[in-house]
Amino acid sequence: MTAVRPRRCWYCGTRGSALTREHVLAEKHFGARLIAPDAVCSRCNSLAGRVESLVAEHPFLSEPIARFVASGGAKRLPQSTAVLGDGAHVQLERGADSSRVIAVRPREIGTDADGSAVWQVAEGAEREFEVRRSRHGERVRAVGRPMRLDGVAEVHYPLTPRNFAAWARFVAKVALATASLVLDEAWLDTGGARALQDLLHERPRRSPGYGLPLYPWEQDRSRSPCSRLNDGEHLLGLWRHAMTGELRFTLVLFGCLAAEGELRDADCPEDEPTWLVPSNKGSAIRMSRDAFEALPVRSLTERATQR
Repeated sequence: MTAVRPRRCWYCGTRGSALTREHVLAEKHFGARLIAPDAVCSRCNSLAGRVESLVAEHPFLSEPIARFVASGGAKRLPQSTAVLGDGAHVQLERGADSSRVIAVRPREIGTDADGSAVWQVAEGAEREFEVRRSRHGERVRAVGRPMRLDGVAEVHYPLTPRNFAAWARFVAKVALATASLVLDEAWLDTGGARALQDLLHERPRRSPGYGLPLYPWEQDRSRSPCSRLNDGEHLLGLWRHAMTGELRFTLVLFGCLAAEGELRDADCPEDEPTWLVPSNKGSAIRMSRDAFEALPVRSLTERATQR
């Protein structure tokens, strides 16, 4: 009798672990309900959640995620660091139509005649700041900055060890989850699968890397595939490159933010599967690439009237 090989986690390739279902795109941030059943071990599922939370902080994604929240989606509005016109560094909560300051980073702005350092802090926190610094023998005077947004805010997404490769890791994760929907498990033994797994886990590469971008690309909405998407639709596709024939992975979020890369060592399914995934927690629709490209092109005027 032939033993049945245990199913494997698509994010790390291990055998024997209890597998959980995985949202190909997190419902929490993207309102998406495309599920990869029994595809990922619990440890990798937790890792994927952390990566998705880092990606959701990106300024390019904050605005469309905020619109999703406003439409009754996720409970928590996205946040971003920003520098205001007066030089204050703040934390913003990004709403669909406006943003608000929720925290002010203390900064030293001068020195008093008696040598006390003058610090600007969030209005209402002056006394607490002075007491805390006095415990360390410092002489300070705190002045409050109102918790309001004046003028233009320069939104930042600083590249730090915490988030440097978050977007590339996220794209690798989505590519692996999408592949699990159509490819055979044997693909996990290939260098192509291992390279994506290594990128997701930030471990030394056992095979050549994919060179996935560190930022999402904002696409021209008048051109395919974005021309066929609404603002609130995501696209996933495993498509054959027209010139080389290689299998390409395509991702578009909220109708305009895109990433793509080669899915190495895999044969492209004949129908070149495509998934349209709404951000309103509706059901994903799978179709062929031909069927997707036969959808009517939506004009920019039509897009504007839907906002």
